[in-house]
Amino acid sequence: MNDKFISGILVLALGSMACGFSVDLPTQREAGPDVEETISVEVPDSDETRLSLSFGAGELKLSSGSKNLVDGTALYNVADFKPEIIEDGADITIKQGDFDGIPLFDNMKNLWDLQLGKAPMDLVIEAGAYEGTLDLGGLSLKSLTVNDGAADVELSFTQPNLVEMSQFTYTTGASEVKMEGLANANFKTFVFNGGAGDYTL
Repeated sequence: MNDKFISGILVLALGSMACGFSVDLPTQREAGPDVEETISVEVPDSDETRLSLSFGAGELKLSSGSKNLVDGTALYNVADFKPEIIEDGADITIKQGDFDGIPLFDNMKNLWDLQLGKAPMDLVIEAGAYEGTLDLGGLSLKSLTVNDGAADVELSFTQPNLVEMSQFTYTTGASEVKMEGLANANFKTFVFNGGAGDYTL
């Protein structure tokens, strides 16, 4: 009798707990029309310029050739991918908009095609699961830091770096990374940290 009573109480308790339990899943975002925005940042009046690029999912292309610090375009079709430029003196950040949904990789577009100028700078690239084509030759990089996730990246120095680079640090996860022309980077110290991936230096 007591066993049946206790069993009944447990069933009711578990049932009430199940009714009160909920999980908030991220919403799935829909792709909209293509939007192309121009990105342009003038060279700060400083010898200590720091440029940070914060990029999530998509495709990132970097090359030399700008007369400013940065020139280029951002093409996207999800409103949350709209890039933001933050200027704090000589500390410049270009970041992808906050994205809190489930990306539609089949229909998603998020492409940054940026040219960098020859002004001396410290360059930081923070990226997620993306495809990167980064030709950093012909720039004046005083230091270079790259942190990315599950990425597919081709990074090259097709021309010599115009100043001595104090340190080049690359940290990545399960990625496929190919780096060419590293002697042209003109670095004093090179640090590479990789997880499970395929790396060619």
